[in-house]
Amino acid sequence: MCLQEYRIHLINNQVINAAEERFVPEDKRLHNRFRASKPDDVLTIGTEETSRAFIPVRNILYISMGGVMWGWPLPTFFDKNRQSKKGVST
Repeated sequence: MCLQEYRIHLINNQVINAAEERFVPEDKRLHNRFRASKPDDVLTIGTEETSRAFIPVRNILYISMGGVMWGWPLPTFFDKNRQSKKGVST
């Protein structure tokens, strides 16, 4: 498993840490969804198996990419997630 780390910087100076599988299809990656969004859109982060965050795009200053984490053990909630075992996340 390989995860891409993100930091979502909000207008109120808060920073939200997030991660997604590194090999997500291009159009579903967090930074590409942010680029394609409109100011009134809401960005969804997380999955049904994990907690979700709903962030209005107008509250995001920018998204920075952190390091890629190779070979980190998966949290136990991925055990039941068939998509994560295929290397695809939604």
